[in-house]
Amino acid sequence: DNKEPLIAGERESVIYQYYRFVNTITEIERFSDDKSLTPLYKNFMESKSSDVLSSKYARIEVMNKDRNLEIIYFPKPEMIQKYWRNSSIRVQRNKIIENVSRDNPKEKLKDFMEQSQDLIDIMEHQGALEQWFKNKKMCSFMFNAIVRQYEV
Repeated sequence: DNKEPLIAGERESVIYQYYRFVNTITEIERFSDDKSLTPLYKNFMESKSSDVLSSKYARIEVMNKDRNLEIIYFPKPEMIQKYWRNSSIRVQRNKIIENVSRDNPKEKLKDFMEQSQDLIDIMEHQGALEQWFKNKKMCSFMFNAIVRQYEV
């Protein structure tokens, strides 16, 4: 075979498509009597590819207009990938889960969106702090290098 190797982005795209396929099949299988694909899913989920993909991709379940449950897979924003496990983020996530209004579906979604903005603000602040500390370290390094040049 004279196949060209996949470049990183293409490889990730192929793996993501496989991930979506396996998860979709598994969701279909979950509601049927045929469990023949369970080993395929189990092998994939136990592989390192699954760990990488689950850190980069997420899914949501949405009730469509026909009242059928749809599963949508999507790439996680970089900010989520980077800060999701941060303790202050975890506190805010738990606060949303505990405090979101559950009066009716419309109010639940509205309140969830409003509270989620606080979570986004915290992650953006975390990113700004990280950038500030990187810049401070660089300035400190440069200052020390300049001072060392003039030491006798």
